[in-house]
This record gives sequence, C-alpha cells and structure tokens, in this order.
Amino acid sequence: MTRKMNIPPITNIENALSVYYHHAELGNNEIEMLFGKKSSATVSKLKRIARDEMYQQDIFSFGSN
Repeated sequence: MTRKMNIPPITNIENALSVYYHHAELGNNEIEMLFGKKSSATVSKLKRIARDEMYQQDIFSFGSN
C-alpha cells in the first residue's frame, strides 16, 4: 500500500516552467526551485513519489540502464 503525501504548492510558475524545459530529471536544487526550501526528508519523499510515478508510467530514469 502506497502512502500519500501532501505535495506542497509550486512557489513560482516561471521556475516551474524553467525546470520543466531545462532539466531532464529533478534533483534537490530543482525541487527547491519548485517548492521552496524543504527539509531533506521532504525532498526525499518528493523524489520517491516522482520515481514511483515514473515507474507506473514506464518512464525510465536518465541514468538507468
């Protein structure tokens, strides 16, 4: 069973568009650009949610083989 997390709102639409069009994957810096400064635990949870969604949609990570 997957636990749901309240995803914080995006802080700035221009930053969101920049991240979307200029970054193949989300790292800590990109997550901070999207959602503002968050704890490392929150960042890890957001990244896990993104990876789970990618897996469900058969989207592979840039660095995976």
